[in-house]
Amino acid sequence: MMKIAIMHEHASTITDSDQINIHLNELGNVAPASCISIHLADCMDYVPFTQRIALLDMALSKLRCGGEITLSGTNLSAIIRDVYNHTLSIEQVNATIYNHRLSVDTLDSIKNYLIDTKHLVVVNYKQEGLYFSIKMGRPINDDSGA
Repeated sequence: MMKIAIMHEHASTITDSDQINIHLNELGNVAPASCISIHLADCMDYVPFTQRIALLDMALSKLRCGGEITLSGTNLSAIIRDVYNHTLSIEQVNATIYNHRLSVDTLDSIKNYLIDTKHLVVVNYKQEGLYFSIKMGRPINDDSGA
C-alpha cells in the first residue's frame, strides 16, 4: 500500500518518510487503486480551472477503498468575504491569487463534489485565513467507480 505526496513546480518537498514524493506530471504513472494515502496539497491551484476536476478524478482513481486523500488550496469564498469586509486589500488579493496560481475554488464546492459525486466521507477539514485543507476518505464498501 503506497502513500504518495503529489508536488507541483512551486511546492517545497513534503518530508514525511512514509510518503513517496512524485511530481504532478507523474501521477498518471501510478497504478489504479494502489494508494492508501494521497496528499494532493494545493496542486489544484496550479492547474487551469477547466482541468481541476480531471486532476482530482485522476488522483481519486489511484486511491483504494479505505484510503484517504488530503488536499488544500486557496479558498475563494474567504477572499471574497475579506474583500467585502475590507480586511483584505486589492494588493493582497493579487499577491495571493496571482502567485503562480492558475485557478482557485471554494472549500464548499470541492467538498460537495467529493461527497455528492465521488461518495467520499469527510474525515476533517479546516479553514485558516484564505486557505483550506480537507481530508476525505473512500469507504471500504465504495462501488462508485471513482
